[in-house]
Amino acid sequence: METDVKKFLNGILEVFFPSEITCFLCGGEVEESKFCLCNKCRKTLPVVNKRCLRCGTPIKSKAKYCLNCKQGERAFAIARSPLIYKDEIRTAVRNLKYNNQKHLAKVFAKFMVEEFRKMEAEILPVDVIVPVPMFLQKQKKRGYNQAELLAKEFSKIVNICLDAKSLVRIKDTPTQTALSSLERHKNLENAFKAENNSFKGKVVLLIDDVLTTGSTANSCCKEIKRCGAKEVYVLTFATTELENF
Repeated sequence: METDVKKFLNGILEVFFPSEITCFLCGGEVEESKFCLCNKCRKTLPVVNKRCLRCGTPIKSKAKYCLNCKQGERAFAIARSPLIYKDEIRTAVRNLKYNNQKHLAKVFAKFMVEEFRKMEAEILPVDVIVPVPMFLQKQKKRGYNQAELLAKEFSKIVNICLDAKSLVRIKDTPTQTALSSLERHKNLENAFKAENNSFKGKVVLLIDDVLTTGSTANSCCKEIKRCGAKEVYVLTFATTELENF
């Protein structure tokens, strides 16, 4: 019942405040922008500049790699994100995930495509796009998987095949929010499963909404590579900042 009410209210909002002509961050007027941003929000957008060469995490020091990449094994070749997960961007992501604002997937995907175009110079041609899967019961309760929505919109723009079925989540893991990097890693052990050879010889692009420590992406990529993938890359809408690094 609550979900139906949210859908109804979002429908009304879409009539009076169409998502295509209002800023997705503040709701202000958008003059002309494919990213649905007003002039003010465009100027303050938390764009990732200097980043870890491996996982794409923003870093402030002169280091080339973040601590997580220096200390841990990464199953993906590189991961990239166009924006930093903070302030209004954090709110927008939470609106997509928890408040049924599924129209945001189309907006987020446009940012991700721009980042992907930059990635293409340093990666192999991608054969297939794979979203990070949700545990089935959790997805049924929410009504959708935000990573799959992003992957679908992204796939339409770049015209690369989407595979949202070969990788599944078989373990309902507790939320990662309050866990350390090591705890996240243990929490996600054997959480994902794919059929043997399901990605044999393919170059895979894994899609998710946010990259934090990279534990979820790493766990997915390990399973994808175990099933024969030639290489795996990761692309998310936003990435968290490492404090004091």
